[in-house]
Amino acid sequence: MKSMGAPTLSPSVDWDKQARNLKPNKKATNPLFLVLAVVLLVLLGSAVYRATNSAPAEVMVPVVTSVRDVPPGAKLGLMNLKLLKVPKRLVTPDMVTSLSYAAGSTARSYIAPGEPIDQRQLFAHDTSLASTLETHERAITLQMPEDSLIDHCINPDDRVDVICISNNKDGKKFTRTIAVDARVLMCVQKEQLLARRVGNSNSNMITLAVTPDLAEAISEAAEVGKIRLVLRNRLTRIEPRLKGVGPDDLLPASAFAVEKSVQAAAPSAELPAIPAPPLVINPIDAASSAADAVRAMPAPTPGPVEWVVEMFSGSHKESYAVSGK
Repeated sequence: MKSMGAPTLSPSVDWDKQARNLKPNKKATNPLFLVLAVVLLVLLGSAVYRATNSAPAEVMVPVVTSVRDVPPGAKLGLMNLKLLKVPKRLVTPDMVTSLSYAAGSTARSYIAPGEPIDQRQLFAHDTSLASTLETHERAITLQMPEDSLIDHCINPDDRVDVICISNNKDGKKFTRTIAVDARVLMCVQKEQLLARRVGNSNSNMITLAVTPDLAEAISEAAEVGKIRLVLRNRLTRIEPRLKGVGPDDLLPASAFAVEKSVQAAAPSAELPAIPAPPLVINPIDAASSAADAVRAMPAPTPGPVEWVVEMFSGSHKESYAVSGK
């Protein structure tokens, strides 16, 4: 029979050691690792957001531009043109995008280098200035004074009036409008003037489209007087009746009344007497006149002779006895 004995118990000290070994070790967490983790999460989220919400790349369109200054009337050569990429949002329907269209075309207005070429700056492809004229129009080019071109702010297709300043029959200045609503074909713009550093002899030239009779009037005005241009609105259709302006139209009537009173008072003023020029007598004519006067004297009466007068005419001598009575 087995003996019932008391169970063997481990010492309490060993039990405490085992209990301590079973507890997890708690170490202090470094805050630097938390900051780095947060930064990484933010960067990752930003990259994901940009990848999913990035704008599409902007589309670029090639347009034609010139490599040098092109004045009006010059023809564009292929070697003077190049393509320039411009954002599509800035491209207008009038911009030239084909080199084949621009090459060989004639410039209608000044084209600056590096700027996109507009179709309105060129005559229609394979056309010239003559093809832009109507059947009743004529083109005339004028060399204008510097102060007659409205500060070079005139553009092709603008409308202008032509004024002539000349002398009338009395020699006084007279101003009159000789052409109305003339169409501008070509001109020198301010951009071209600045690009050419001023001083070009062709900087003040302008070409107008007018009727044949106005072409004659403008040509005559350019020879005998001075021409000025007046810029007008393209929509203007009402024309005032202009009779011309002279110096008398610039002053009030009172100014001329004073002038007339002064002129009326001038003739009444007493003028100093002018002595007559001395009479020059030829000695020979004087002797002949004296002899004729003596002959015309009445015959002497008989009586005692008291005086003897001798008259000489050249080499001729005559003696006359004069009575004392």
